[in-house]
Amino acid sequence: MVACCHNDAKLLHLNRTLARIRNGSDERISTVTWTGNCTEDVLNIQTFGPMDAFLDISPLGAWGSSHLESGIMSLRPGGRVSLMGAYEQIEIPHQFLMRCNITLKSEMMLLH
Repeated sequence: MVACCHNDAKLLHLNRTLARIRNGSDERISTVTWTGNCTEDVLNIQTFGPMDAFLDISPLGAWGSSHLESGIMSLRPGGRVSLMGAYEQIEIPHQFLMRCNITLKSEMMLLH
């Protein structure tokens, strides 16, 4: 799993927390800081190999960020996208989705 965020401090905290939980072994989870440059972000994410899935749970304030495109473009052919973020409208790389047979699903997160 690769966790991505704009905030280096939050990623460092995540790495340290995971290391404590797993007795120092956090090899299955890696972190990447979003740069805002889609091409650069895709290359950074793909250093860990082609991704199987991308899960977005971004808040409404993330509208306009390039992270959706970067996350989707990092997927392997046959990959999956799950959108649960709070967006009114989004732009997606439609040609990439079709060419690579990417499955896109979404669900509204509701507070119970």
